[in-house]
Amino acid sequence: ADLNKANLRGAKLRGAKLRGAKLIGADLTESIIDEVNLNLADLSGTDITSAAFWGVSTAGWKIDGIKAGYVYFCREREQEKEKYRRNFEEGQFEELFKSLPTIELIFEKGLSPSGLFVLTALIEKIGGQNPDLGIKMAGISKNQFETKVEVKVGKDEYLQEAGQLMQKAIDDVPKGIPAEILVPQLSQMLTPDVATTLENALKAQPAQIIIKMDRPTFSYIRADGSNGSITQ
Repeated sequence: ADLNKANLRGAKLRGAKLRGAKLIGADLTESIIDEVNLNLADLSGTDITSAAFWGVSTAGWKIDGIKAGYVYFCREREQEKEKYRRNFEEGQFEELFKSLPTIELIFEKGLSPSGLFVLTALIEKIGGQNPDLGIKMAGISKNQFETKVEVKVGKDEYLQEAGQLMQKAIDDVPKGIPAEILVPQLSQMLTPDVATTLENALKAQPAQIIIKMDRPTFSYIRADGSNGSITQ
């Protein structure tokens, strides 16, 4: 689609397939960008200020000079919408959300809150142990059929290695994972004294935690939006 400089102010684009679309300089202010496929799309100079942005596929998109004074990272129907408002300085949205190589973990039967908690802890641990890979959790989207977790890495050549590390960590979950891995995540939710008590208790008596988590499908997407290998 050629939508350069199109006036799409307030447009409802739920589920739109705009892969490879040209949206240079378009007006998307106050629009609903919900579960939209923007892979390989060009949004250079586009204005998305005050848009609701949720579950968007962005592999290989171009956002040079994109305008985003503030964006709501939630669905349109969210009752407390202002809680999800995020303000951006000039160039900040572009720097944070420019296209990077992505590993998509697709859980076809969904992902429980406890599973997501453990997965987040595992990814943070892998990233901490392998800082050169630039691994970081980037986004989570969910519908009635599946849950998709996006993980970014620093370079295309790191995709396979990062994916293999995550596959091994997830495969080991049913065998039990050291509870201490979860301490950094728990510490963010607990008061300092409680977090310290928990950490000391785990040091005194190490524990293994078993969480039920189905193995996801791994999809590798290079920075330019092209697909890498897919491992079942």
